Amino acid sequence: MKPNQIINKLLGCFKTNIDPLTVDRGITVIPWLKGGVGVGKTAVVRESAKLIAKDQGLEFVDLHQWKAVGMGWRDLTDKQFGFLSFNVSNYDVLDIGGYPLVDKDERVLRRVLLDVLPRSGKGILFLDELAQCPPSVQKIIQRLLDEGVIGEYTLAGHNRVDPEKKLGHWTVVIASNRKQDGAVVNAIPTSTLTRVHNFEFESDVGDWLEYAEKKKFDSRIVHFIRAFPDLLNTFDPKDRDAPNYATPRTVEILDTELQTGFFDGIKDTGEWLQSLSGLVGRLFAQEFSLFLQTFEDLAGINVKEVLSNPEVAQLPTFENEFQHGVAFAITSALVNATKSKTHFENAVTYLKRFSAEEDSEVREGSPEFLGFYITLSVQKNAKLKETKAFNKYQAQYNEVL
Repeated sequence: MKPNQIINKLLGCFKTNIDPLTVDRGITVIPWLKGGVGVGKTAVVRESAKLIAKDQGLEFVDLHQWKAVGMGWRDLTDKQFGFLSFNVSNYDVLDIGGYPLVDKDERVLRRVLLDVLPRSGKGILFLDELAQCPPSVQKIIQRLLDEGVIGEYTLAGHNRVDPEKKLGHWTVVIASNRKQDGAVVNAIPTSTLTRVHNFEFESDVGDWLEYAEKKKFDSRIVHFIRAFPDLLNTFDPKDRDAPNYATPRTVEILDTELQTGFFDGIKDTGEWLQSLSGLVGRLFAQEFSLFLQTFEDLAGINVKEVLSNPEVAQLPTFENEFQHGVAFAITSALVNATKSKTHFENAVTYLKRFSAEEDSEVREGSPEFLGFYITLSVQKNAKLKETKAFNKYQAQYNEVL
């Protein structure tokens, strides 16, 4: 399933768990996300928690950010909804199951757990990398999923032990990598599988682009992925010699490094490619480097001239097989440079003149790049829909838009 579809399913699980029928039956629906390495499972669960908080009229709180100021789940108020990511594979049997402690007064043996699992409040408890845990730990977590307890610990809001939500309400979401992706995972017993709702997680370029634009990614990365969507995820478990792979996770790290000047000062092409390959792999590094160079050169096109004199401005010349990338780079540059309705109308006029060689995939009057430009420009500035250019070409290129 795509990220947006997964988000809808997680919202559905939360609502199902508070439905009177579910509560009456003592059932708690536990979603388990299974997906490739670095595809964004944690980000999707976190986004789901934010949407649930908004739907419930509560303030969203990422408890990891609270740790820096010495706060945690105990500090959540009734008007807040928390998100707690708990990497289960980092803990052993005693950490999860509890340390033996003799209660001298009651003359019984109890188990004391680490103070990491929430006992009150509301939120999403994200149990990550469960499949990487040994069977002994999985067995303990299975009891938490089914009965809502681990030793002396009670999961607030679990319909088996706290149906009236007197302790609070924490919804459990599980995630893990897949064995076919080369991840070190252990077999999941059928007794656990039959207690959860499994969802296959797949990265989706469209959803990622929405996320990237919302997070204000570097426009060069966004335009590059639009031009070459297959390079968003180059992970190949068979390629053991790869320095790294492009995944939604590593591409976001690349964006962070670009925006913070990590690569500033690197003049040597070999050093640049080696540095880039170590994060997103060789293929992405090579194609992105070429795209950046093209983005700067723009095949000799003067963007300012295009936006002021679109009918006479120079058209691109293509001298090699990278004409598709050049065309995307030019169109992307026009999107970035459009600051007014006049710019928008002039860019549309220019892109109508777009042409290339007879056997090129970039045809004269090709609607692909015009539609690409109009769609992105309108997303950035909705007022551009009021222009004559938009209204005139919307019907003509409706399928592209």
